Order: sequence, then C-alpha cells, then structure tokens
Amino acid sequence: VSPHELGSGASFIKKHFNSITPENELKPEAIINQQASQQFGNNVNTQISFNNGAKQTMKFCEDNGIPMRGHTFVWYSQTPDWFFRENFSSNGAYVSKDIMDKRMESMIKNTFAAIKEQFPKLEVYSYDVCNELFLNDGGGLRPGSNSNWTKIYGDDSFAVKAFEYARKYAPEGCKLYLNDYNEYIPAKTNDIYNLAMKLKEKGLIDGIGMQSHLDVSYPSAQVYKTALEKFLSTGLEVQITELDITCGSDSAQAALFKDIFELAVKHADQIPALTVWGTHDSISWRSSQNPLLFGAGYTPKSAYTSVMSINVPSGNGNTGNNNNNPPSQNPSDFKFGDINDDGVVDLSDLSILAMHLLGNYDFTSRQQLSADVSYSNKIDLSDLALLRQFISNKTDKLGSGYVPPVVTTVTTPSQPPVQTTTTQQKPADSITKMSGKVVNGVWQSNCDVSWIDTSKPMVAFTFDDGAVGTSESSTSIRIQNALTKNGFHATFFYVGGWIRNNQAEVLRAYNSGFEIGNHTQSHANLSGQSSSKVTQEIGQCKSLLNQIIGGTGDFLVRPPYLAVDANFSGNAGVPLINCGIDTQDWNNASKDQIVNKLKSAMQDGSLRNQVVLMHETYETTASAMEELLPYMKSQGWQVVSVSELFKANNKQLNAGGVYNAAK
Repeated sequence: VSPHELGSGASFIKKHFNSITPENELKPEAIINQQASQQFGNNVNTQISFNNGAKQTMKFCEDNGIPMRGHTFVWYSQTPDWFFRENFSSNGAYVSKDIMDKRMESMIKNTFAAIKEQFPKLEVYSYDVCNELFLNDGGGLRPGSNSNWTKIYGDDSFAVKAFEYARKYAPEGCKLYLNDYNEYIPAKTNDIYNLAMKLKEKGLIDGIGMQSHLDVSYPSAQVYKTALEKFLSTGLEVQITELDITCGSDSAQAALFKDIFELAVKHADQIPALTVWGTHDSISWRSSQNPLLFGAGYTPKSAYTSVMSINVPSGNGNTGNNNNNPPSQNPSDFKFGDINDDGVVDLSDLSILAMHLLGNYDFTSRQQLSADVSYSNKIDLSDLALLRQFISNKTDKLGSGYVPPVVTTVTTPSQPPVQTTTTQQKPADSITKMSGKVVNGVWQSNCDVSWIDTSKPMVAFTFDDGAVGTSESSTSIRIQNALTKNGFHATFFYVGGWIRNNQAEVLRAYNSGFEIGNHTQSHANLSGQSSSKVTQEIGQCKSLLNQIIGGTGDFLVRPPYLAVDANFSGNAGVPLINCGIDTQDWNNASKDQIVNKLKSAMQDGSLRNQVVLMHETYETTASAMEELLPYMKSQGWQVVSVSELFKANNKQLNAGGVYNAAK
C-alpha cells in the first residue's frame, strides 16, 4: 500500500486486509538522512528520519490495529550510493567492511528505535532484513558491479551481519525474513535455501519471503509448489510477500491465484501471512498486465471470486495479527468431534473431517485425537459416519471406550519415583510416551524395551534441528511415518527457538512414542561458554518442551555442532548424546549416500549399538528413511531411541557424560 491510498481507500483496506507492507516508504533511500548522517554520524552512525509517507502509513496501521511488515533494510536497489562512501559523501571513496558494519548496525538499530518511539502501539510482526541478494535467475550473489554490498564485502558476510543486528534490535515478536523474487527457479531456490539454512544454524532467521511476482504462463502451480516445499523443509516460516499475477486471461489468472492461496491454506501451520502487492490493477507497478485481485475502482475480479471460494476451515487461517492463540496442546482436554477446537461440534467439524479423508487437510496431533470419534486409533469413514449421526442427534456418544489420562508412577529399584503422564488406551494399541529424569546423577527412563529382542542387532537413530511442521508432506512427518510404519522408534532433538510455530509436531512425536530430546534453546556452540550460558540454553528449551508435552521431566541433550568441553559437561545436568556415525546429511549427502553408508555399516557390523546423527530438515534424509527402514526391518534390525538403546543393553547414562554408542 502507498500512503496516497490511505484516505480514499481506507474503508476498502480495513475491510479486506489485516496486514500492510509499505511499498517504498521504509526502503533505505526513504529513511536514511544524508545531511543528518554527515552532520551527526561521525562517519559511522546512520541517521534515520521518516518522511511523511512512512509516518502516514505507520500511523494508519497503529490507529486501526493493523500489523505491519517492514520492507526492507539490506537491498542492492533503492539504497543510495553515498551510503557506502566516506563521510556519507556522494564523491567519497568506498568505505571498509568495518565502517560498513557500523553503518549497517546503526541503520537497523536506529530504525527500530524510531518506530518504537514514534509509534509505540504499532505491531511490526515481521521485517525483510535482506531483499533480492541473488542473481535474477540464481547462481550466486549479485556481483559487485550490481550491488554495493557485494562490492564492499565480497561475500555473503554482510547478510549474516544484517541478521545478527536485526536479531539484536528487533522488537519482541518481530520475525526476521530473507526475501527474494524468481524464487521458484531451481538455481535461485537453492541459493535462498542454502543461505537460509546457514542463518538458521546461527539462530538468526525466522522465515523465507517468496515475493511471488508470477505470470499465468510461468511458473505453473506445480513448479511453485516444488519451491515452496523446499523452503518449508527448512522448518522456517514462509510468507508469500508480494503476490501478483500478470495475465492475458482472467480465467487463467483466477485459477492460478486460487492454486497459490490453496497452497497457503494447506500449509497454514508454517505460512502465517500472505501479501498481495497492491490493492487494484490501476495503481499496480505492473498495471498494464492487470495483476491483482481487484480492477479499477476496487472492483472485484474473477481472481477475487475464485480466492474467496476456497474453503478455509475454522482455525486454519493464520494472519499477520499473530493474535491467534493456539489450542491447548494438552491431549487430556481435547473434545471428541470438536476438530476446529471452537467449543462446539457442528457441520464445520464434519467438513474438516471430510477434507482430511480426501487428502485436502492435514491434522495436528490434537485434531487427530478429536477426529477419532469411533476411538479405533485410526481415522476413516466410520468416524465420518458417526460424527454425522451425532450432529443429526441420532447418537449422543462419541469416543466410546476412551478413558481420560491419568498420572501413573514409574519406579526404578532404589530410586525415587519418576512422574510421567500417560494416556490409557486399548491394550493392543498401547503406546509408551517416553520420558525421563536424572536421579542422583543417573538417567532414568520409563521407556519400554520389552519389544526389543536383544539377540538381534539394534541402532539408535537421532534427528536434529526440528521442528519442521505437521504437514504430511513435510520431511519431519515423513520420517515419523516411516518409523511408525516399520514399528521403530527414534529420538528427535528439538531447538527451543525453532519450535515456536511448530509445537504440534513435538506433541505428535511424543504421542507417537518417540523420544523427545533437547538441542538447546538457540543452537549456539556452548563449548567455551560460561556456566550460566550452558544452564540457560538447556533450561529454556527444557521448559518449553515440558510445556508442550505436559511433563516435568528432563531431556537428553544433543550438543550443538557436537562440541563439548569440560564446562559444558560439568553444567549440563543430563547426559550429552553425540554420535558414533554421522550420515553427513547436513553436508549435502545425497539420499543414496545416506542409504549406502548405513547399509555398509549394517553389513560389516559397525552400525550395531551406535547412535546415528541425522536431521529432520532434509528431503534427502526423509527419502533415505522411506527406503532404508523397510530394508532394515527385513534384515532383522531394530531402530530404537537413545534411551531404549542403553536400557536394552544394560548401559548406564550419567549426567554430564558424553555418549556415542551403547558399548
């Protein structure tokens, strides 16, 4: 939205949208003040001033309770050349990296400070920290001839620094995004993906922005979907940030708009916002090609009608408001049939169940519990029929045979009891929800090893860096499904800072009988850190994991980067789990390389009783598990969690100990 529309178009905007991105008003050339920087900046302190357009836009958002996307800090375009020169002068020499670091940091710091001071009630829910870093069709960073950022730095270190500064100064709740266009072209998809994963490893990024300036002739919905799913596989949020679709055919445009919106609805657990780049065709930057949902005078087009025909189940549509309170994750207080968690069982719940059975709607763990109204531990047409009868008042009973959760006590000889929450189920379908606690320096787990045949080979598979999400197409759920299908278990090590928007995945893994592990709060390298930093990183993640699963226990810890020193181990308070075999999936190992490495270790016996390192975030890993696990089962192997591996082998795990295998 441009500020000139905020008068005549105010009613239209407030009716149709709950998020605003300023079109040009927060771009660098619009906010950095050359004269003030020369006068007060001492060559390093970038001075910020908002023009009337920026002020008008932010005031409109603040007054109307409309959250704002910030756009943008680091961009090759619309950033004045003098910003990179000595004394902020138009004819000065280009400055050093050190000077540019300070200018970039102060630009970001002073912008956030000015927003807070001038618009204290404005919600800035996300910000495009870096925009359009890569060549048009991918293949690397823009060269120095096209980007002053690359000219000064020579590599992508400026992008890393930008996210470091944004993380340091952004207001609470503001998500940090890497934004680009032509993001669906494979080479560029890979560029964006690789940098996003690099930033994620450092705990600096929250999401990827897909600009989505499309045309009815290219890309197709399938090409777009391939890129979207690649980005979703990172476990980060994705926002569609600048959607418009140029066209020669209204019907073709309407169809593609609907396809894109439906993809967003399908992956709503990871896509919190979708932005169209303009209100109506006449004022679009691509106005000659009529790219928007509304024509001149805010007249709805076929594209608008098509989008509004999409069935968005209640509770499945996130918005920029970030005011959607997720349903309670405690499985004990769900209600049979209330699939959308609105307190009543009605036709909307029946519609959601029908969509799920058709493959058009993915359930969270809580929804799976609610939808199993026949209480058969599976969701099928019998649930649809029973729910229809209930809504028609032909039956008054859902979930017959279900017994609410109770607290049971798991005891270990000569040790105090460990409290764990379990849900009573039919004996044939009993699932042990693994939990544990350190008692007198020794790890005590309630894991059930009666199913393990100790005369046969076993191995513990571990998956790091979640959570990704609960879409059935996500790498995390594919891995979980492959394990469950073959009757296997595993340990999933979650990063506290990366599961804020994917808590349902953690609960799903826990309820499915997998072991939940702690991969620290921010994934920072804790080797060489202070004692307080170690305990803080472990403690914050532990607290969040317990909140999600409704527990009070401890969790095994996977050290970030497998780096451990004496201070780390001395202050961890729990066993530290490294690995005996690293699949190198994080280092671009292919699916076949992962499979062949583990098959080879099976054949020579070196896999037995090892802890294997993998990550739930990679397509290659998910594909490898789908191929490998049935083979392992056919060869008599048992894939188990870390606690099961050690318990079945009568091996003790001690607090502060570092373990690679149960030997």
